[in-house]
Amino acid sequence: MASRHKGTMRVSRAFREESNISSDSEEKHPGRRLQHPDVFSALRILVSLALTACFLYQSLGTLRLYLMYPTTMDASTEGLETLKFPAVSICITNWVNKTLLCVKYRQFCNFEPSMIPQLRALLNSAGNLGEIAARPKRIIETNFEDPSLYYYRFVYEDEQIQQTFSRLPKYMCYTLNWRGNSEMDSYHEYPPLFEFSMYIQWRTDQIIVLDDFEVTMDFHSVFVLSAGEVHTMILKPNGNYEYNTEQSVTRLLPPPYDTKCMDYERLGEHPLYPAFMTQTLCSYECQRQITRDMCNCTPTGYPFRNKLSENVCTEQVTGKT
Repeated sequence: MASRHKGTMRVSRAFREESNISSDSEEKHPGRRLQHPDVFSALRILVSLALTACFLYQSLGTLRLYLMYPTTMDASTEGLETLKFPAVSICITNWVNKTLLCVKYRQFCNFEPSMIPQLRALLNSAGNLGEIAARPKRIIETNFEDPSLYYYRFVYEDEQIQQTFSRLPKYMCYTLNWRGNSEMDSYHEYPPLFEFSMYIQWRTDQIIVLDDFEVTMDFHSVFVLSAGEVHTMILKPNGNYEYNTEQSVTRLLPPPYDTKCMDYERLGEHPLYPAFMTQTLCSYECQRQITRDMCNCTPTGYPFRNKLSENVCTEQVTGKT
């Protein structure tokens, strides 16, 4: 019993001694236990202030950018959208057909080179010039085939190749559009699987040569038309041209952004061709409306003048140069 009691006393004494040492240490170094928490608290406050400042800076920058309504001028979007076969528009020189010209304008029957100045004057001022233009099937031939399936081949029907717009007096334009072709409705979304060939020819015995032989060409969506735009591809006779096309989509923003774009599909299709209005066509329609109201004539550069029988704004009509 005595031995067990002494052991207990030693433990108690040791505990008191350790307690005394701790108390003495706190008395000799007051505040040491609170020194580290104060440093960490200060660091936390500084970090919090820095993060808050960065957040406010970024938020104010984003808000200022939003209120400026900036326009993205260079954006690239990559995705897995389906590649669709485009429409093709070509404009050709030397498009006047001798027979059709004689039918409508009897004075040009038995055409001779000396009549060229008179014919040029007619092309600058007359309407409905599409009636004397060479027919599409006399100019364009197309093939569309699958190299892996040699039996799958068809030629576009006549209604898929139409005389559409013009750049008078030099060019008459034709458009190849697959809309309405039942076969292309099924296959137009897989153009890499097929080969498309187009042959353009002039039958010199049936046309009147006024300029050098030349073709301008443009690829575009089947839902719009490149009327009024300058084609960037120029083709010459006796050439074999191969093109690779890339599908891209540009979306402009409506007001209050700088582009101030409107949804042209809301305007419906153009009355002279089943395609949606574009910014270029809308501009030409405004010009035409203004000149009709002020001068009672249609501008010479109006893209669809080949389809109209209206007065053309020449010096004789307007009385102005």
